[in-house]
Amino acid sequence: MLTTQMTASQVVIGKLMSALSTLLLLIVSSFPAVAMVFVYGGITWQDILSLLMCYITVAFFAGSLGICFSALFKRSTISTVVTYGVLIAVVAGTYFINKFSLSLSSMNINNSVVAYGFGENVVKPSSGNVIYLLLINPAATFYTIINGQMGGSAPTAKMAGYFGMQSTGFVMENWIIISIVIQLSIAALMIWVAIKAVEPVKRRRRQKKAAKKGD
Repeated sequence: MLTTQMTASQVVIGKLMSALSTLLLLIVSSFPAVAMVFVYGGITWQDILSLLMCYITVAFFAGSLGICFSALFKRSTISTVVTYGVLIAVVAGTYFINKFSLSLSSMNINNSVVAYGFGENVVKPSSGNVIYLLLINPAATFYTIINGQMGGSAPTAKMAGYFGMQSTGFVMENWIIISIVIQLSIAALMIWVAIKAVEPVKRRRRQKKAAKKGD
């Protein structure tokens, strides 16, 4: 494709769409099975649309990472390893960072109780603002959507409580929308980086072709 008259953006977006076409086809083909849940009730169109939007967002998020690293690295093996490494870091890394922050908070509270004799229930350990790192975690978004569909009082209640946080505030109350927007923004940024990485390669190809014609 680098030898054609296609622009860098057309090359990158075309590769992304071809990579995601099978996954998007599977998502669309699952519509009849998903619609069967309406027979049993308890599920609304908003729940179905939010779940499908989560699927599409994860597909674009992972696909854009793969396209970006394949444009940055010449060898496909390296780009594949880096892509999986980054995905694991995003999913597992953000979770363990929150667990580590929660453990530090618990240790600090325990030390304060021992040193100053405060009541153990005065302050509860929490991961603090580190929990907002989970906004880029597709697994956290999916868990929040499923938790909301299971009839929880708030979609983020279990996740926030697990890390010692309150499920109140603008971000917590709009977690699903904000996380999807952030992940799509990161995907768009990765696509932009891939386009910028491909442009010099196509420029060199054109220059070589022009030089050959001149000879």
